[in-house]
Amino acid sequence: MSYSSVFIDGLMGPSYHFGGLSLGNTWSETHFKEISFPKKAALEGLHKMFEVYSLGLHQYVLPPVRKDVSALFRSLGYDHFNSESLRELFSVNPYFVSSVFSSSSAWLANIGHVTPACDSFTHKMNVTPANLNYCFHRSCDVEGYRDLLSTLFENCHDVVLHRPITSSFGDEGSANTVRLSASSGEGFFLYVYGKTVDRTYSHKYPARQSKEAFDILVKQHHVSRKFVMVQQSQEAIDAGVFHNDVICFGLENLLIVHESAFENQEEVMSYVKELYEETFSEDLQVIVISREMMSLEEAVKSYFFNSQLLPLSDGGFHCFVSTHSRKYSALEQVLQYIQSECSRFSYSYVECDESIKNGGGPACLRLGFVASEHDRKLLNDAFLLTQERYDFLYSFISRHYPDEMQFEQLRDYEFLCECREIVDSLFREFTL
Repeated sequence: MSYSSVFIDGLMGPSYHFGGLSLGNTWSETHFKEISFPKKAALEGLHKMFEVYSLGLHQYVLPPVRKDVSALFRSLGYDHFNSESLRELFSVNPYFVSSVFSSSSAWLANIGHVTPACDSFTHKMNVTPANLNYCFHRSCDVEGYRDLLSTLFENCHDVVLHRPITSSFGDEGSANTVRLSASSGEGFFLYVYGKTVDRTYSHKYPARQSKEAFDILVKQHHVSRKFVMVQQSQEAIDAGVFHNDVICFGLENLLIVHESAFENQEEVMSYVKELYEETFSEDLQVIVISREMMSLEEAVKSYFFNSQLLPLSDGGFHCFVSTHSRKYSALEQVLQYIQSECSRFSYSYVECDESIKNGGGPACLRLGFVASEHDRKLLNDAFLLTQERYDFLYSFISRHYPDEMQFEQLRDYEFLCECREIVDSLFREFTL
């Protein structure tokens, strides 16, 4: 049975702003309360999706999640969401208002986990939304994520959609996994965690992903035995590597990783390579970017490792690198080195500056997985990106999204109601 790659991106919402909500995400903290540009952010993300579509890959697009704002306000001690309660909550703690109206649902690398049928003993695709319990603003997305995933897979009768893993164990979704694979299509997972139930490891910033969540996921999805649990380095977490996809990426038989990504890295990489080659009788190419070539600080600031790696029909790889990364002198040397080691590697630049200011590069904006032709054809076509859908969304965003937003507008009831109506209109256009 043949499998092909599927990419799902989320649209940035009309109330996109810089709330500084994500401790350990140095970009989010740095740009706190700066003026944001929601229209630009949404169009940048849409353009990246179109670039994926233009390569002949299967690209889907989800609207921003539709949150039950009244229920969220009740959970914060208010009877209703109205101008009075908004004004009072903003004066008491603007963090709560910022969290409720965050556009974080666009970063779909955190929506959850997908295990394709070929990697599960059940021979069914398994899907689990992440619990995102580390940050309140991300936890506000979870129910909306589950609703969108239910709709996306509603015709896929062989797909098992689970509830999120218990919130006792932090789970941040596929941003902390790397799925490698053999020429046969069978997968080989790296599950990267930062803490265990009895130890957090990092010092400056809290680790987010727990090993226990992965233990549960492996059991829940009946993952075949081709996986390795890898501990993220505490040095990387304390430098601002809040997810593995800020320091490492890979696809098929290629893994690109910074020297400081994992604890006991040399040992771990040797084991991963050996196990992969024993399992598939094929070579795994591991390209390590040394500190001398790119420092850990520069790796975080440049966001190079959050580039999006894509498979090409000729067996090559194409990488979408953020234009932001070009500002850093080490980038050219890194790209030249990768190409010298892997002749199948090509790259181009995409712009996602607004998203990066909140800590989300090209890879943060997408959920990627492989699906059989049978499963892929059953995905809800309402979300499939086509030229027609792209043209409509480009026009809709250009006409309706705010050009800019200031943090203080979070106290403006009418403005926030307009933003909610824009999201409702998008849902109607997606026939949801």
